[in-house]
Parts: sequence; structure tokens; C-alpha cells
Amino acid sequence: MKVEKIRWKTNANTGGVKAEDAYNAIEAVRNKNGGQVSPNDLLAVAKRKTHVLHSIFEWNDDEAAKQHRLTQARTLLRSIEVVYDELPERPMRSHEIVQAKKRGDDKSQTLYSTTDLAMADPVARDALIATAIRQAMAFRRRFQNLRELQLIFEAIDKVADKIGDESADVVRSVEREA
Repeated sequence: MKVEKIRWKTNANTGGVKAEDAYNAIEAVRNKNGGQVSPNDLLAVAKRKTHVLHSIFEWNDDEAAKQHRLTQARTLLRSIEVVYDELPERPMRSHEIVQAKKRGDDKSQTLYSTTDLAMADPVARDALIATAIRQAMAFRRRFQNLRELQLIFEAIDKVADKIGDESADVVRSVEREA
């Protein structure tokens, strides 16, 4: 297939770099390395201050370390599962992402709540449903060329159609809250 357009995903850290330039730089590294590219390969070339990818990365070690620890904390929150007596065959995340205000704050932010508390809160539950719908549709778009997954795509479509306008209302209400 021929690439028609190259663009950044919404909210991507672009570092002021055009998507096409980043893509071409990545492809140059991939071609140099026999058809594959790793994150280490990209860091090695981007380390040069004159490289097109340089501004995408955080080079201040203190800030990079802080960001890495935040990523580790997010990973920790997503890595713990709980098993309920009523559903022993269905372990689930112990914490889910919610958009909420911390005590004393005026602005909503991304926080984590226990899954059972999130499910008991109608706004948080709607947000989880909206997230699930967005992720299912993103999965479908990402793998749409894999015919072997057609049954999964049909199931996603069936559920999306069943939820229909209700899901659209949920997505819109969550986006207004965020």
C-alpha cells in the first residue's frame, strides 16, 4: 500500500516537528538497521542536537527522571488486579482512570479510583463506558486490514449499534466534563 498522508495523532508530543519529517527520520533509521527500528535506535540518533527528532525527547535528566517515575506510577496503578468472590474467573483492574477534582482544586484532572467506586459513580461509569467504546473503535481502526479479526469487528459494530445514540450521548457528556 502507498502512504497517502502522514500526520500526528491528536495530543501527540510533536516537539514542533512535522509528522512527515519524523516519519522520514524513523524510516531512515529503520532502513539503516535492516528493516526494524527500536526505541534505543531512535534515542541514539536523536541525541544529536541537530537531529530532527531531538526536540521530541526530554534531555534534562532531572525532568526525564521525574517523567519516567510518573510513568512507573501510572503503570503501577494499572498493574494491580483484584478478584472478587462473586466473580473469581474475572480478575479486573483495581484502579481505573477518572476525571475528577482533587479536594481543594478547581480544575478536573486525571486521577485513579478503585474500580468498584468508579462503577458506583454514574459520571465515572459513563466515562468508563465512553473510554471502552473509544478503545474498541480504535482497535477496530488499527486492525481493520486483518480479515482474520472480522468476527471481532462485527461484534464491536453490533454492540456500538445496540448502544447507538446512548453511547454517543455518553461520549459527548464525558468530553464536556473533561
